[in-house]
Amino acid sequence: MTEIEFVDDPDIEGVGTNDVAIRKGQTYATAIYDLKDHHLIALLEGREADNLKEWLEKHKKINLVTRDRASAYATAISAVLPDCVQVADRFHLLQNLLEHMKDIFKEEMPSQIYVKDGTVLEQEPVKIQQEKQPDTAYLDTLHYDNEPPQNPEGSELAYDNKKHLLANKQYRDQAENRKKQQMILEIQDYWNGLEKKKIFG
Repeated sequence: MTEIEFVDDPDIEGVGTNDVAIRKGQTYATAIYDLKDHHLIALLEGREADNLKEWLEKHKKINLVTRDRASAYATAISAVLPDCVQVADRFHLLQNLLEHMKDIFKEEMPSQIYVKDGTVLEQEPVKIQQEKQPDTAYLDTLHYDNEPPQNPEGSELAYDNKKHLLANKQYRDQAENRKKQQMILEIQDYWNGLEKKKIFG
């Protein structure tokens, strides 16, 4: 396991600060690095103002600090080094700008915008309910011939796309089952007839 050595310099004049996640959502730390060569010089526990204040007390020659938007860092730097120049990095400056623009848009823009034919309307258009008519011109282009096909002799041609292989075992079994069902129906009818004769004897 490689150990990281922090080389601190009490005479350093420019540093950068940023919070880092040791365990995201649970454990955070404050990283401090040299602005000249960007090497890490300190890793403070947590990201509270008190920890940074304690470290800054031992580095009074610092006159330039770059930081993120955390108010805790700004408070600590202003308290210990009131004459120090604080610089926000480009990423956080852009975030500040975007949030400010969002606030402007929320105030200036209406909650709903109506656009018709590429033009923004001043007010909500009037809704008119009308019955949709069929496109008769298109329907006239469609032709359906529902007449049944005819044989050359003039009789109707019936289509049958099934292959009736009567010698097939499936067809033979079905025919046998139909015979059995017919016999059952005949027996039931005969029995019902006898019951009626007994009742009305």
